[in-house]
Amino acid sequence: MSDERRTSTIDLAITRLRNQGLLSVIPEFLVCAPFAPDTWKQLESIDSALRDSYWANIDPGFCRLEPEDTNTAVDMLMKQGRARSAFQLVMYDPNHVDPMVLKGLLDAIRSGQEPDGKFPEGWHIGKALQAIESSGQIPQQDLAMLEFAFFRALEHTEHGTKNLYAELLTNANLFLECICLVYKPRNSESESITDSLKAAAEVAWHVLHSGRGIAGAKPDGSIDGAELRRWVAEVRNLAAANDRAAVTDITIGNWLSRCQPDSDGTWPPLVIAEILDDDQHEDIRRGFSTGVFNTRGVTSRTMEEGGSQERALATLFKDRAAAHAHRFPRVAVMLSSIAKSYEYDARREDDEAELRSEGL
Repeated sequence: MSDERRTSTIDLAITRLRNQGLLSVIPEFLVCAPFAPDTWKQLESIDSALRDSYWANIDPGFCRLEPEDTNTAVDMLMKQGRARSAFQLVMYDPNHVDPMVLKGLLDAIRSGQEPDGKFPEGWHIGKALQAIESSGQIPQQDLAMLEFAFFRALEHTEHGTKNLYAELLTNANLFLECICLVYKPRNSESESITDSLKAAAEVAWHVLHSGRGIAGAKPDGSIDGAELRRWVAEVRNLAAANDRAAVTDITIGNWLSRCQPDSDGTWPPLVIAEILDDDQHEDIRRGFSTGVFNTRGVTSRTMEEGGSQERALATLFKDRAAAHAHRFPRVAVMLSSIAKSYEYDARREDDEAELRSEGL
């Protein structure tokens, strides 16, 4: 059916419904018509409550509209609390949408609007965030909060959550907020939390355990020591004030464990070794060691290989310990302990390989 004939048919049907006094049926009828401006014009002749009924029930699905018409539809859907449905209209081409409109949609979705609507896929959320970021109109902190809200959807996408981690590594208060969401106070009773806080705590746990980073890290791989020391000191002061000192130190150490070597190959780099060697930073060293083991991940080997991989790592950490022994003795002890753990693992792998070779 041509567009012209379709329009005339709809006009005729609407006229008949009016003549029969069936105005309340008009929104139900138009919901079945094409989602287009010509259809929306038919709403102008009915009262606002009936117009609202149309926008509350229409399923826009995937359709291509002119930018002006898209803005109209998004606005009308948002007035009915239908952020997820509205997002469907913009998710395929977010670069042609006002970034403030995109942010408003994502804010509404993260606040729980239209819970029965289809939740956007992470790829589309990432593209929308990229369009918002590219506009330069939204501060990094606001982008970080959106990435936190959609962390589980974004963590394995191309966009990722780089603004969130950049903010965490400059904003000590935000880092400590994540700590407080996940961990209870050490010496006092924690307050009961709502379901929404439980959900936020789960996200915060994944943020803290999935990411690593170094405050003050520069694009060339070097580290601004003053900025790193400032961030560590501020986070630790906030943690002490919130009765979460130990777990915060462990988390800091865990994050520092992903550091890169100095330009001369020294690892950990001197600016981090200096922090680790502080006699008040035992828990940071403990978290660092845990992070080293966790960073290795899953390994694979042949049936007869034994512990050669672990022996190579033990040698590596012995050499690293020796390099720091004179200036940073506590770091050297920590690295030697890591080396001993790998030596133990090597012997265990040797024993298991020998048992396999004997058919046991």
